[in-house]
Amino acid sequence: METQELTLAERAETFAERVQAGDVTSREVVDTLNAADELMRALKEAHAAIKEAACKHFAEHGPHTEGETVYAATPNKTVKCRSNAAAMDHLLRATGGDVKAVTACLASGAIKHGAFRKVCGEEAYAETFDETKTDKLTVKQIPKQLTKGKA
Repeated sequence: METQELTLAERAETFAERVQAGDVTSREVVDTLNAADELMRALKEAHAAIKEAACKHFAEHGPHTEGETVYAATPNKTVKCRSNAAAMDHLLRATGGDVKAVTACLASGAIKHGAFRKVCGEEAYAETFDETKTDKLTVKQIPKQLTKGKA
């Protein structure tokens, strides 16, 4: 008689049933939790590596449509303030010390770069913020009305 190997999900469900039935030791529970944690860490690392490789592929070869899903590398920009003190100095000078105008440029993460640029101008923005442009993997569903009649 051939035995069929259980999937990981089936094995997890079987283990959970054994735990509920009181058919496992604390050591088995701890070992299984540790193994699951390690598996999750490994899966997250693998997923990140796969997404990075996919992004590079689509950046080099263009987007790919699979049914109603488009896979593409799309622009992704991050902006980081080089110096909060310098940014605040620019804001205070540009607003004449108007606290309401200054706080309108603040976010929970410090200075709103778009608001700062509007208030202080391009030169102060270029001196104060670093822009980094990279690609990110974008996976989106195509609206059904756009796919009707296409094979």
